[in-house]
Amino acid sequence: MKTRWIVMAAAVCMVAGLACASPPSATNRADLVDDFAPLFSPPKKALHGLTVGITPAPPTVNASSRSGELALVTAGQLYHLVLAAGGTPVLARSLYATLDANVVAQQPTDCHICLTISYTDASDRPLVYVTRTGTGTAGESLASALLDSIPNSRSGSSNATHAAVGSPAQVAVCLPADSTRGPLTPAQRRGCFERAEQLYAGLAHWKEHTLLGGPPVAERRPVPDYPDDKPAGRYERIAQRVWPTETLNQQQLDSFCDSFTQNLITNDSLVYFDVHADQVGSAVVLKGSTNLPVLAKTLKRTLETFGLDPVRNEVCALPDNEHLGHDPFGVCRVPLALTYRQPGGGGLQTQLLYGAPVYLLDCTHDHYLLHADDGYWGWVPRNAIRSMSADEFLAYQALPVGVLRDDVVHGSLTLPRGATLRVCSFDQHHCTLRLADGNTLEVLIGQVKLAPPAEVMPRRVAAALDLLYTPYVFGGCGPLGLDCSGLVRNVTAQDDTTIIARDAWQQALAGRLVATAGARGNIRAGDQLFFIDRTGRIYHTALAIDGQRFVHSSPPCVRISSFDPDDPLYGSYLDRTFFVAKRR
Repeated sequence: MKTRWIVMAAAVCMVAGLACASPPSATNRADLVDDFAPLFSPPKKALHGLTVGITPAPPTVNASSRSGELALVTAGQLYHLVLAAGGTPVLARSLYATLDANVVAQQPTDCHICLTISYTDASDRPLVYVTRTGTGTAGESLASALLDSIPNSRSGSSNATHAAVGSPAQVAVCLPADSTRGPLTPAQRRGCFERAEQLYAGLAHWKEHTLLGGPPVAERRPVPDYPDDKPAGRYERIAQRVWPTETLNQQQLDSFCDSFTQNLITNDSLVYFDVHADQVGSAVVLKGSTNLPVLAKTLKRTLETFGLDPVRNEVCALPDNEHLGHDPFGVCRVPLALTYRQPGGGGLQTQLLYGAPVYLLDCTHDHYLLHADDGYWGWVPRNAIRSMSADEFLAYQALPVGVLRDDVVHGSLTLPRGATLRVCSFDQHHCTLRLADGNTLEVLIGQVKLAPPAEVMPRRVAAALDLLYTPYVFGGCGPLGLDCSGLVRNVTAQDDTTIIARDAWQQALAGRLVATAGARGNIRAGDQLFFIDRTGRIYHTALAIDGQRFVHSSPPCVRISSFDPDDPLYGSYLDRTFFVAKRR
């Protein structure tokens, strides 16, 4: 199965250079969002035990130049529907290096049935026919089920030949394609998804009413893009990864916690996890603090796999509002401030420059624990930070950003070059900056580099929405198949010649931190959202459409989801695992 995913990824990269359609207008973008409905999700075990070979046929002679791509998209979407239904899909060829009529797709083997999908402008009605019969009348019964599931379809003249006993039934479906020769649109890909849903319905009906023939085939399942929420066996695997021996005694508890932190957390600059285990009577008690509370629960469950009982979780979830009071945000009020892994120094983390907004996590009498604007957590002296209320912080964050090109002296204060300050106003000669104390400072316009125009971010959203219904392909970053980080990489490349990192966990290291799980009010269109699982791994990414909805690629295709529980597109797991948002 892993090999098949690699083949799919490699094939995607070969067509990654195909041009995407021009991003839709603002009006069309709103229509795309409003018209998007929850995707069909098949019952989990509807196709259990069924191995389905799926072959997207290349375009036929004199067919539309996009007919081959339509077949690829439909096949990719059907692949995920079969997989979600508990079946085993085998994709004969995910993407072609060249969409050429001379390319011959190789039929999958070791399948119960083989389905060939093609598009042509030579017909205005779907055509279904048997190409090769297997045991008994499997081919004819499958064709009949597909005819019932595809509206307005017709049966073709069968050119079936008899096959050896145990050979899979082979059926072809030829679908009408319009004559459009431009890049595929979201509407066309949505039409492909509707066809894939119809094909799935025919497969499910056939399986339900037909005795499977052929030899049993071992089930092959790919690793999903992000994990489901089933814990069975997970904590045992974590324990083996963290602590390869089968025993754990009291003297080894702190070493176990250290190994847990070092082996699991992907981005330890973003995740603060200062947790230790103490033996209190007969119980093991977890103490400390973290900005990822679910990780402490994972540590508890992992310790329990060694037979430790009871294990109590008393880890404090950050931000600690009881310590921080009503001002959980802030801004750097000194020219330069270093942050450390421990209060008072030890383990340098990053440096704050004047005007940098920060997210406060905890405090002592004379230090703050915070998330810096680059995402790094660290301890810094309290006198380096001016605390802010949520409303004041949101108003500060809403102002445009300007970066100082030169040092600026203001009284006894030197504002260092590279500092990001908020811009109140500017003209062709001067720029008015907002200072950390709330006052303003006027400088020459040439001393400040203004952030990219605000329209860049919505353009990225528009480009992502133009890829709606594109099949999910692990490792893909092209317009015929992409994964979550590939989607972001594809659309940001259209506004920036810099190639961003490939994987979601790598992309999470770049950009300005603008929102966290507990402070989502500053999310804007085009911000990149990151999601983290119970083991501290950044597993998924998306682009915000607004403060609630976002566009992302996850099986079966590029889709829209929401943080709002009252929204039909609400994704509960994504809502629970949202971690941070960054702006680049």
